Amino acid sequence: MRYRWAQSVNRFLAKYIVTAASSPNEDGDQLGVINKLFHYAWQVGKYRRRFKKWNKPFIK
Repeated sequence: MRYRWAQSVNRFLAKYIVTAASSPNEDGDQLGVINKLFHYAWQVGKYRRRFKKWNKPFIK
C-alpha cells in the first residue's frame, strides 16, 4: 500500500472485523462473534414477530 496509515487500517479490519464475521467452513472451524450475536438477535426477533402477530392491539 502507498500510505502507512491505510495499511494500518487494512490490517485492523482484516484482523478484527473479518475474523469476527467468519463462518465455519469445515468441522472444527470457529464461529465468529458477529455470527453468534446475530443468532441471538434472530431468536429474539422470532419471538417478537410471534408476539406481534398474536397481540396486534398491544403493539399499536
